[in-house]
Amino acid sequence: MSLEREDIGWQHHVDDTDGNPEFYEGRALWQNDLNQVTRFKGVQTYNKSSLLDHVTRLDFLQVSLSSKLRFLTGIEIDGLKTKRFAEHHDDAEVITGDIPSPIKAAWTDEERLKFTHKENEAMQILARRYMPEKYVPLYLSDWKEVSEKQSAEAQIVDIADKWDGLCEVLTEIRCGNDSSEIFKVLENYQGIFKRLSKHPLMNTLLDHRALGFDHIPTVEEAKGMSKIDINVIDQPNGIDEFWKRVFDPNVPYVYAYWRTMVSTRNAFDRGMFPDWRDILRDHTVGQMKNHF
Repeated sequence: MSLEREDIGWQHHVDDTDGNPEFYEGRALWQNDLNQVTRFKGVQTYNKSSLLDHVTRLDFLQVSLSSKLRFLTGIEIDGLKTKRFAEHHDDAEVITGDIPSPIKAAWTDEERLKFTHKENEAMQILARRYMPEKYVPLYLSDWKEVSEKQSAEAQIVDIADKWDGLCEVLTEIRCGNDSSEIFKVLENYQGIFKRLSKHPLMNTLLDHRALGFDHIPTVEEAKGMSKIDINVIDQPNGIDEFWKRVFDPNVPYVYAYWRTMVSTRNAFDRGMFPDWRDILRDHTVGQMKNHF
């Protein structure tokens, strides 16, 4: 088997690596490590996503963005590379932890440079933890390209990353989280999306109004979004009422489109409610049994 063919294999979760146990062991370590890292550290949340939840959602988002950009611009996008970038763009957080963006925004240039060195050191360690030796150069090359954010694939993942974070915050507010910290994070995303306009591809997406990137909800608008209450699930027809509230059409486009994309993740939690997944699974399975 040629190296090129093997590369295609590992980009697709590697179904044809000649049964190389080293790769599968590395991938199992990667999944377990990402599952241990929680998002929005230090911020009170009702549903705390793991890094694995995040990158799983990101895979759906990058596919959607790539498809739209191909249609709108005709540019060539390497879908396999974009998938790799989406999966591994936050790997360094296994060692550095998830540092909230408001903290990063307040760093001095010296602090930012110091953290960049720490990230690079982390990726050197993780490359050999997760990848067979032959794939280490590709893993580190991917990281360099993601960090520089110059290629179309890297920009797509950067946009999808910020889109997912924004909508995690909006979901928290819909679930009743009214902590001052969550509103500060939302305000920070206002600035983040303005800065994303430095990406040429973002300007194309801003003009595509169906995505809603041209209007990021303010705190007051977010507070006015319909609420989601997990407690309704115990009422008659509660599971139907729960999902009816989740999919209320009267929400900002940027959130509605994200909700549609991540709802394909699975039939139980839709990728939106990590801490409620067992409750939703039990009620959904019970509902299914009633039909047999």
